[in-house]
Amino acid sequence: MLCLASSHPAMSQNTPAPTSKSATATKSAKKIKELQEKRDGLQQKISQQEALLRSTKKDVRSQLNDLALITGQIDERKNYIHTIEGDVNILTADIADLQKQLDILEEKLKERKHRYEQSVKYMYRNRTVQDKLMFIFSAKSFSQLYRRMRYVREYAVYQRAQGEIIAEKERQILEKRSELLNVKGAKDNLLQQGVHEQKVLEGKQMEQRKIVDDLKKKQKSLQKELNNQKKDATALDAQIEKLIEKAITNSSNSEKIAAVKKKGKAKTAAAKAKVTEKEKKVAAAKKAEATAKAKVQAAAKKSATERAAAAKEAKKAAAEKKKAEEEALAAEEEAKKAAEEAKRLLDEAVDKDNAEFNAKFERCKGSLPMPITGTYVIVSHFGQYKVEGLKDVVLDSKGIGIKGAAGASVRCVYDGEVTAVFTFNGTISVLVRHGSYISFYNNLASVSVSRGTKIKAREIIGKVGSDGDGNSFLNFQLRKETTKLNPEQWLAR
Repeated sequence: MLCLASSHPAMSQNTPAPTSKSATATKSAKKIKELQEKRDGLQQKISQQEALLRSTKKDVRSQLNDLALITGQIDERKNYIHTIEGDVNILTADIADLQKQLDILEEKLKERKHRYEQSVKYMYRNRTVQDKLMFIFSAKSFSQLYRRMRYVREYAVYQRAQGEIIAEKERQILEKRSELLNVKGAKDNLLQQGVHEQKVLEGKQMEQRKIVDDLKKKQKSLQKELNNQKKDATALDAQIEKLIEKAITNSSNSEKIAAVKKKGKAKTAAAKAKVTEKEKKVAAAKKAEATAKAKVQAAAKKSATERAAAAKEAKKAAAEKKKAEEEALAAEEEAKKAAEEAKRLLDEAVDKDNAEFNAKFERCKGSLPMPITGTYVIVSHFGQYKVEGLKDVVLDSKGIGIKGAAGASVRCVYDGEVTAVFTFNGTISVLVRHGSYISFYNNLASVSVSRGTKIKAREIIGKVGSDGDGNSFLNFQLRKETTKLNPEQWLAR
């Protein structure tokens, strides 16, 4: 009887305390709520975009506006569907993790129940008070009697603890099953939402194709409108370049910058003169080659000596032409490098003048505010792009096109100084300088700033002009001196 306490399987381990209530369910519910809030934000943005007016006119300009708006909305839908797919993947991983936790809990419960069963069987065999007293008083010494008394007392405590642990494990399993069902339900809802959004997207794409098909029937008018847009964009770009050059010249370090600029221009001019000289040599060499070839043809009926001399002259002329062409190419490459070096030195000189301000501005990359208030859709992106559905139509955007609700305002993206306010094609444009960086806002109906105004981030510059179809449209560009930047990489979305 003395070895019973040490040999019993249930008593050979320390009695574990009941576990506290798990916070996993709360964590899962919080994660589902966070994902839902993120999706709600995107859905609200899409719903607001749907409310943007679209023209019922059928002229090419209005249809191009409609096409740009629908394309922007399609991009937002695709982004929303991508978010749903990402959230589904997160919940799938959570479900697998919860299932694993549930399996572990059920295995532990099974083990606890087995131990409890063993101890119950033991208690049954020694179930009467007389049995316990007999076990205690049959001790051969006082110390053995004391140990047996302590064993009987601790065993009773152990039995109660085992029952409590089993109850706790069963509670945890019920909680985990409930949590698992909630996460699975959230995933099922997401999948249904994804199917719905995919159908909406397909509807938008059909609407897009309908406009494209209609535009294809108006090829002549379409080409004219696109040519006008390109012409306006080129003229606007040239005006911006002049204003930026003027802003650089008027900077605090203008004398040094002017010297660098003058030196760069001189080097570029010398390189261009060299190209012109080499091109003249190429022209002369081509003329000499043509003359030599004519002599070869004329000498065909003459003596062998004359034919050989003419052939030799033609070969020499061809070699000289090749050499002249190679020198011309080298001169062109040299001129290109000279222009690039001049630009680099100029940018470097300007950067030194604005180093501290530039560093602050650069730290805000990806977090600058949108330059338009209220609901918006980005309808044209930076760089060359094809108009969706129109095979041979390629446009080149120096910035981004943002369509907003009627009455929207333009706001500054960062602290700076207004360096220019000018009119272009009946609308107002504003340039704001932020050190070496320049933000440009085009197609304003009215402005509340003037040249020299110190302006803060998010401060209103003016009202956005119309796109002709009842919506606001803003052309926004960002540059570092003469280098064009992709605004979407700098703006927060």
